[in-house]
Amino acid sequence: MKTMQIYFLFLFTFSLIFFLPFTIVSASVIEPWRPDIFPPETPKNAHSFSGSIILSDDYFELPLNIYYGILESLELKIRWGLIYKTSNRGISDMKFSVKYNFFRKKDDPPMIFLEGGVSLPIADHTKNLGLGGVGLSGGWYMIKEIRPVEVIFGIAGEFNDKEVLAGANPPRVFSYRAGARYRYDEQMTFVGELKGFNNYWQEPRGFKQELYIAPGIHYNALKIPLSATLLFGLTENSKKIGFYIETNFGEKN
Repeated sequence: MKTMQIYFLFLFTFSLIFFLPFTIVSASVIEPWRPDIFPPETPKNAHSFSGSIILSDDYFELPLNIYYGILESLELKIRWGLIYKTSNRGISDMKFSVKYNFFRKKDDPPMIFLEGGVSLPIADHTKNLGLGGVGLSGGWYMIKEIRPVEVIFGIAGEFNDKEVLAGANPPRVFSYRAGARYRYDEQMTFVGELKGFNNYWQEPRGFKQELYIAPGIHYNALKIPLSATLLFGLTENSKKIGFYIETNFGEKN
């Protein structure tokens, strides 16, 4: 009964905020499947939301993200959602991250920004829905304009030392991405990326590598911005195909 109450509260909140005005919010180290990378964009003392759908071979997730502008160059993100994995389902771990701009030029996008995060073990790790321990994450990102495109690059790491509790989830992950985005017009931007995930366990499982080619798009018509990408696995340990779609909404001062 308690689990059903949590499901209802999450879905009710998700439905309620969906009617707020729409806005663009940034990607995160704790949302690596999202296409593209962006610096902190939530204004100071403002908040915004995003909801997404993540699909892969045997995985389905509905995350809700909350953003808050601490300063003009400092943004807080909170992530929590529902997971359906093989025959198991439940809530995910709750994740927090802070993203900070190091360089910000007038009329230019910030070039370099960092992000750090923490994951709280809310999910049931015995069902392989979470890590079972407190996790730490960090990321470094760069955007460089080389007309007519903007080149994007990022590296990130997630660390959790609770190897025994982690189930089938890797307790340590090093991820990286490289690609470019091309702004076709005011409403459409195309993105192409190579995404990699190096997953580390203690022996005998050891190391497994996932590598994906990921074409994506940002589409902003009728004031309803959408971001979507397909991930095509390139290695034996990769998922065959993955899908991510997100809508961003709600900003208040």
